[in-house]
Amino acid sequence: MKKLLVFIYCTFLMGCTYPISEVDVSDAEPTCVRECTKSYSECIQAAPAVGSPDMVLKACRESFKVCVDTCPAKK
Repeated sequence: MKKLLVFIYCTFLMGCTYPISEVDVSDAEPTCVRECTKSYSECIQAAPAVGSPDMVLKACRESFKVCVDTCPAKK
């Protein structure tokens, strides 16, 4: 139950504080973006074990942005 509450709290913060929807993925190869999204999800799930949710969400979003920036261009 505690894990679920932390996940809901992190999801709430993610939607309000560090949304990945602001990261432009329109020119990136879709398969690569999916892999970045998967990594982002795994990062978010580690939030309760790593530190404060706000710091983790910010770090996960920045990591997602860097990942997308390294994706090859869409063909």
